[in-house]
Amino acid sequence: MGNCGCLKRNDKEFDDFDDKPIKQAPPAVKENTEQQKPTIQFSSHSVPQRQKIKETVNLRKSHTIEGEKKLNDYTLKQVLGQGTFGKVRLAEKNLQNYAIKILNKSRLKKQREYYTDSNGVVKIKNAFQNVAKEIAIMKKLRHPNIIRLYEIIDSPNSNKMYMVMEYAQNGQLIEWNEDLGQFILTHQDFKLTEDKLRIICRDIIKGIYQMHELGIVHRDLKPQNILFDQKFRAKICDFGVSQIINGDTEYFGTNGTYLFMAPECFSNGLFDRKAVDIWAFGISIYSFAFLTVPFLAVEIQDIMDLIEQNEIQYPNCRNEFKNFLQKCLNKDPTRRATIKELARDPWLNEGQQIRLQDEIDQKLMMIEVDETEIQEAYSLATFILIKNWVAKLKHQ
Repeated sequence: MGNCGCLKRNDKEFDDFDDKPIKQAPPAVKENTEQQKPTIQFSSHSVPQRQKIKETVNLRKSHTIEGEKKLNDYTLKQVLGQGTFGKVRLAEKNLQNYAIKILNKSRLKKQREYYTDSNGVVKIKNAFQNVAKEIAIMKKLRHPNIIRLYEIIDSPNSNKMYMVMEYAQNGQLIEWNEDLGQFILTHQDFKLTEDKLRIICRDIIKGIYQMHELGIVHRDLKPQNILFDQKFRAKICDFGVSQIINGDTEYFGTNGTYLFMAPECFSNGLFDRKAVDIWAFGISIYSFAFLTVPFLAVEIQDIMDLIEQNEIQYPNCRNEFKNFLQKCLNKDPTRRATIKELARDPWLNEGQQIRLQDEIDQKLMMIEVDETEIQEAYSLATFILIKNWVAKLKHQ
């Protein structure tokens, strides 16, 4: 979009199958892995029984009779796309399709970044810690409008980690066309009417509502991170930069994609991370409706200036829809609508049998994500690796 680097992060390509065993050296001293434990009140509604995410340390690679590559019981198909630090491939098991995210562990550990903790102290962490956090978050997010994590395959003898996730057959609904300078629909036979857009909005809001109630912020909502299943039901994906918040939602620093960032992200002060998610949601819906973004430039600084200084222009649309977007895109975050307020919006509930707020209240599941679970998100393989080291030392 303009400059591709403004729209999405610079993803790295990795070989996703033929990997070499990693050296089994003793574990180094960990860098700071401080995480915040959210304070969450459990819902009074009954919580459905959830299946535990499968954690596998045994890794078998083989081929089918037809020559297709296999990973344990999964037959690997074509590459679906690139994500941060890895690829996503279509896979099949027992006639069911999955999306497998394939991550290079050594490169993740080498990629380091600075961040500011809740006390304003600058610290350093590696990208593998972000993956651990993403896994811990996805383990707890069981919702029809959020991509589901089924299994983690993490062998101590492999340099790759595999996240087996739900496959959204229809993928992205829109994608950016550099030549045209706008979004285009990826499914030419799918007509994005106002009624269909309303359903998409309701789907995404239900997913965001669940995250925010659990004390989770996405921080990179955009059309590329909203996938669609066979029935065109919207599902939020990619929790690579998501965070668990602890009561106070204010935060230093920015993450995400510039074109979808709220104006307060560019200041040096604290900002409300939930309100930033609402802004990014609003820009995403604007993109679905008008196949463009309200602030477009080639240089990042120009994009930031436009977001901070210019007013949003709304192409021809009904006032009710415009009012809905304006609630999401108020430049004053203290006056921007919350996810609960959006769920009561007249346009969003127009022609619906049940108000979105009532539907959400009936289905809300409250689950806690804590620091221990983040640390344990990828610890099974590490535990087995350490156990092997101890056994070897005893026999020396």
